Amino acid sequence: MSLLRRGFRTVGLPVVALVLCAWLLVARFGGGGHLAPRPAQASLREVEIVVASLKSENTSWVQQYLPDWSHSIYVVDDPAAKLTVAKNKGREAMVYLTHIIDRYDSLAPITVFAHAARFAWHNDDPDYDALATLHNLQLDYVRSSGYVNLRCVWVLGCPGEIRPKLDALDEPYENAMRNLDPKHPPATKQVYKQSFQELLPGEDMPELVGVSCCSQFAVSWETIRRRPRGDYVRWRDWLLNTELIDDLSGRVLEYTWHIMFGKEGVYCPNPSAQSFICSLHLAELPLHVRLLMRTIIRLASWSQGRLLNQPVLRRRILLNARIFSTTSTMAEEYKLKGVTSLTLQPGDKVEVDVEGLDAKVLLVNAAGKVQAVGPKCTHYGAPLVKGVLGHNGKLTCPWHGACFNTKTGDIEDGPALDPLPVFKTIERDGAVYITGDADTIKAGRRKPNFKCTSIGADKVLVVGGGSGALGVVEGLRNGGYAGAITVVSNEGYLPIDRPKLSKALLTDLSKLQWRDAEWYKSGSVDIVQDEVVDVDFAAKTVSTKSGGKFAYTKLVLSTGGTPRLLPLQGFKVLGNIFTLRNVGDAGKINEAIGDKGKKIVIIGSSFIGMEIAVATSGGNDVTVVGMEKAPLERVLGETVGNFIKKGVESKGVKFYLSAGVEKAEPSASDPSKVGSVWLKDGTKLDADIVILGVGVAPATEYLRNNSVVRLEGDGSLKTDESFSVVGLKDVYAIGDIATYPYHGPGGGGRYVRIEHWNVAQNAGRTVAAHITNPNVKPEFFTPVFWSALGAQLRYCGNTIASGWDDVVLQGTPDEGKWVAYYTKDDTVVAMASMGMDPVMAQCAQLMQLNKMPSKKQIQGGLDVLSLGAPQ
Repeated sequence: MSLLRRGFRTVGLPVVALVLCAWLLVARFGGGGHLAPRPAQASLREVEIVVASLKSENTSWVQQYLPDWSHSIYVVDDPAAKLTVAKNKGREAMVYLTHIIDRYDSLAPITVFAHAARFAWHNDDPDYDALATLHNLQLDYVRSSGYVNLRCVWVLGCPGEIRPKLDALDEPYENAMRNLDPKHPPATKQVYKQSFQELLPGEDMPELVGVSCCSQFAVSWETIRRRPRGDYVRWRDWLLNTELIDDLSGRVLEYTWHIMFGKEGVYCPNPSAQSFICSLHLAELPLHVRLLMRTIIRLASWSQGRLLNQPVLRRRILLNARIFSTTSTMAEEYKLKGVTSLTLQPGDKVEVDVEGLDAKVLLVNAAGKVQAVGPKCTHYGAPLVKGVLGHNGKLTCPWHGACFNTKTGDIEDGPALDPLPVFKTIERDGAVYITGDADTIKAGRRKPNFKCTSIGADKVLVVGGGSGALGVVEGLRNGGYAGAITVVSNEGYLPIDRPKLSKALLTDLSKLQWRDAEWYKSGSVDIVQDEVVDVDFAAKTVSTKSGGKFAYTKLVLSTGGTPRLLPLQGFKVLGNIFTLRNVGDAGKINEAIGDKGKKIVIIGSSFIGMEIAVATSGGNDVTVVGMEKAPLERVLGETVGNFIKKGVESKGVKFYLSAGVEKAEPSASDPSKVGSVWLKDGTKLDADIVILGVGVAPATEYLRNNSVVRLEGDGSLKTDESFSVVGLKDVYAIGDIATYPYHGPGGGGRYVRIEHWNVAQNAGRTVAAHITNPNVKPEFFTPVFWSALGAQLRYCGNTIASGWDDVVLQGTPDEGKWVAYYTKDDTVVAMASMGMDPVMAQCAQLMQLNKMPSKKQIQGGLDVLSLGAPQ
């Protein structure tokens, strides 16, 4: 009755009555009582459970009830055991570290670290059954978050157990150790500061440390590998050599694992039921469960979380919500047509039919494990069988460079947004089978972990609504970030597939917007259509044109570029002179073209100008004016530029190159509109429409008078590798406004500003990863772009940092099949190709691995595809 009495005192009879109704509904549908052992649900991903045990402990339940998981059961007090440790010291920490060290190069995609006892007081289950927790562990959430504690209650360890700096003042480490008594050891907080500095030298010590006990958690392969193996060796050496007794050294690690794996010092569940929403995907639950949970959440909000702090009630809600979180379609086993064994070598892949379904899957060797994934890139549907699969399991799309981790299906590099589904694959009786539900197999994609109800005081504010903003938002929610997200954009619509503007002058938002409004709403992402006019970095607020003010804890500036204009006679005052940056611009150009038959002059022979020329060439008289000797000469060189020119000329486009523009004059029939463009050599070009493609400037006008920030000479912001703005705390810059250190081939960390749509999205993902895991070093991604220039141009790498002094050509340009390698000295720093897929995908992986062949090798006729799977 204590729970009821407290309920009456806190929120009164109506609330308690509703809670009792909710309880009964859970008991009716969820069962309550002891959860009978059942076979573990077939997982679409490999999971390994690592157990620390003594000889006296019975661990048979692990193998019996988790047959689909790999098992590594260490017996610490038995030197003859199959798996043991060098010294039984530091409790379970010695086992965990030993496993990571020994298996560093062959870790499972997800590793679960657990205790030997099935029933223990610290398990989140009404009957304290570890099996219930493990059965209902949401693997997608582990993969997206990277690290997940297996406890969701506050006792013990939360909301803040240790204050390292203050606790050390209360009882200095030296005093605690001087008076060391094994029967009455010092508290963990007394030795934590010194131990943290020994374990993580040079890393920022949190002011407060809190985590739900008791050293049971799940970690993704990527999260573990973000730290070098040497760190784990050093931590185990510390464990072996520390003068702390076992209980104390193990307890120190218990309060440090989450920090080692990239989380903040305090990693505690929110006191209200809302903390469950991000991890349980409430919107995906059945209707009756959603209604139940929403009622309880409202009660929690009403009672300020007091009722939901009751551990038994919280555990029952958690358990039964997980029991209900089954999908409407059940996983079934399907036979793969014509496949008799799982004998693929690393880097091998094959597309196969699924018997009984009108669908295919892609069989891959994912870093040593053969499994099936969706067969097409989720960006534009490229066949991934024609892509490049590295020995590390990374699969790169042959068209636009999207990268997927085939062990998990997750996106590693854009421009794709949806991950691939991964299907468990087994060989049996001379045949191969996959396990999955029919709808997912047919779709060949899965939606990322996005649904969330934001909680806590953290607020990420994104200024800008382009590709970079898209990468930040998707990366944050996929990475488990549960704080508030607000996007302030002056574009007037949701993030779009901007390349389609110049490539096709598309204006239909239903075909341009990557996600609809409901998608962002489901992830508690607020989209504000307004324009930022000022940033107060001290107060951590931004002001908008309409008078709004928005606070932030992290600020991401992603405002893109502003098209440059020509400061010449006529260009600022005459109508029908356009730039192209947004949907409105494309609409105005389409309206001016009307029924076609127009004379169109495009000024600028770089990518935007050339793409618009191709897009408008049908039924119009199109002329391109460029200052270069050949189109795209600055990026691709004169020889390759002329290859491109020839293809575009075949569409009827005319060129005036090495030309300067003098002025624009009005039309005789309508003096308010342009009628002609005059070149400096006296040539007159009649024009109904003029389109400027003369580059963009960083859109940082709102910062030009800000005394706190320093803009670079071109108006951009200087950042570090994580895209944090130099000199500003909690502020990031990405996309066209960011100048960042480039570590690709020939880069040497020199600063570059790259105006690629895909670079902006990947920078956004990098920022999201840094916000969710600030201790993790960002990974280099190879810049990739593509262009529709009659045929599809692929490009990867970068020449801005190093420049280039030579280009090596392979292929047959006359047939539209060629590769150009741009070199500086003997280093290949970039490449471009047409009609030679998947050469670009291969080079992108090789550049990321720092394994790109030398200029000398390329000149000798080396075909990069002959190198096989990158490794």
